[in-house]
Amino acid sequence: MEKKINKPIFLGLMILLSLNSPAKAEHLYKSYTVHNSGINSISVNHNGDTIFSVGNDNQIKITDLETGLNKATIKQNSPITALASSNDDNYYATAGSDGSVKIWDAKRNILVKEINIHLKPVTAVAFSPDGKYLISGSYDKTLQVWDIQNEQAMKKLEGHQSYPRDIKFSPDGNLMASCAGDDDAIKIWSTRDWQVKTVIKVKNTYFNTLSFSPDSSMLAVGGDDKSIKIYNANNNNLLKEINNQEGYISAVKFSQDNKYLFSGDSDKNIKVWNPKDWTLVKTFKSSSAINSLDSSYNGKYIISASSDKTIKIWKNRSLNNIFTKTPHQEQINSVIYSPDQKYIVSAGDDPFLSINSASDLNSERQIKDNSNGINSLAITKAGDLMISGGNNGTIKVWQTKNWKNISIFKESKSPIQAIAISPNDNNFVSGADDGKLKAWSLDKEKSINTMSFSEKIKALAYSNDGSVIAAGIGKKIIIWEASTWKQLASVEAHNSSILSLAFNLNDKKLVSSSEDGTVKVWNVNDMSTIKNFTNVGTVNHLVFSSNGKYLAGATKKDIKLWNTDKWTDMETISGHDGNVQTLSFSPDNRLLVSGGADKTIRLWELEY
Repeated sequence: MEKKINKPIFLGLMILLSLNSPAKAEHLYKSYTVHNSGINSISVNHNGDTIFSVGNDNQIKITDLETGLNKATIKQNSPITALASSNDDNYYATAGSDGSVKIWDAKRNILVKEINIHLKPVTAVAFSPDGKYLISGSYDKTLQVWDIQNEQAMKKLEGHQSYPRDIKFSPDGNLMASCAGDDDAIKIWSTRDWQVKTVIKVKNTYFNTLSFSPDSSMLAVGGDDKSIKIYNANNNNLLKEINNQEGYISAVKFSQDNKYLFSGDSDKNIKVWNPKDWTLVKTFKSSSAINSLDSSYNGKYIISASSDKTIKIWKNRSLNNIFTKTPHQEQINSVIYSPDQKYIVSAGDDPFLSINSASDLNSERQIKDNSNGINSLAITKAGDLMISGGNNGTIKVWQTKNWKNISIFKESKSPIQAIAISPNDNNFVSGADDGKLKAWSLDKEKSINTMSFSEKIKALAYSNDGSVIAAGIGKKIIIWEASTWKQLASVEAHNSSILSLAFNLNDKKLVSSSEDGTVKVWNVNDMSTIKNFTNVGTVNHLVFSSNGKYLAGATKKDIKLWNTDKWTDMETISGHDGNVQTLSFSPDNRLLVSGGADKTIRLWELEY
């Protein structure tokens, strides 16, 4: 690896830099270690303030969702395998490995009834929506229906060739579904007469988990074949099979508003799916395989439990697509917020600049441009000028008060791939496919420096204090002192072309992305690698939030978010139908706009 560092200059530069440690901003909202061994099942009450959990440590734990404080602990004599809450939150039931089913008063946490009607360990329990019945499944391969009001066994349901792994009632109370993994069968029962209405059998699937949609129209099931299958609950037709899984499916759960289907798997993933088209919305990565999932009633939080003894709470609604518009006829290459946050400018492969309302993305004005497509946009901190770099080698300066083109710079026919403006708004730099790096004076409207390289220049960045300039030239990162153009560092940074560069808020770190599928975080002082995100995929654009807390990356159909405090993954957001090419944070850090190959710009609201 080639590495040339002029340390004295960098040490001097670092002394002058202000220290700024961004506040922690995790995608993971809370993590509580509440058990002494693996957790088997969790349930969240409808108020969304209390988590009930059971595990192999023979304990029932009642935990405050926001604080993690223990509200109650109930010790048993054997491991507890499953848990269910009644819809009115008055009761919860536990399934014991000793063969018992226990009903508890949820307010006082006292035992109401112990039921001993199974011959072997109990594996699943479920309350009917009206709270009249409790059903349990056991290693004895039976389901037992218990009449809660009359305190008596009503019906023994038989037919599974293995133990039931999950039991769920439809929200309307008309159906009950059960799955027994080893017999590859889902049984749908009528609650009117407790007879089997139909059997869904899929060879070598080993079903583990079930969830009815809130309107009772769909049944989601997951199993060891790493797929989620969606069935019409009325006629049992297969509506969709989702195979985008890395591990066996251990939990599925519809949100109460039917906007999401959550899934948990053995590969530590929690995935969020859109039931409208079954596209993947986002993925959360946990620290251990997921054993159980639930969500708060409003879908804001997802709660997971694992064998690592932890309950984790995830912010589901942390980045929400609130507007989608199609202001262009071709791929969008660049989007940028105005400093006053009143508008968003977008440009791409079609011959138009689109001036879009920042509030709803409606295109307020379209300006025809003859640059044969625009690859890069940059706007001054004052917001009075915007610069565009075109495919025909032209650089244009636009006056934003009337959107008039006031200057045109043209040095070659090679496409301009990158533009960066100095923080004091005096100068800007441009990079082109022909390897030309040029510095320009905005005031004097002329070139003040030119460098030629043998490889394309696709990435440029000024440090936030304006003292240094970084360029991605082929696989290299080269850094210069901005005032003298003295080279400070040259690093063979990636295995393929560099696509994007960005300095963090205090200029101590530089991030880079490449066609090699990695994102790297560099210590600017000596250009050593702080963090290397591998297998990320091609990240076309990187951008920091203005408060420095978040880093966003534009990838293939996804937006990735990282926490800059510890450089950890926060979230992966899906939504675009093609490559995401460009991103821009709003100045107040509340919003993120994206543009891509699907010709759309999308506005996302952050709820961190």
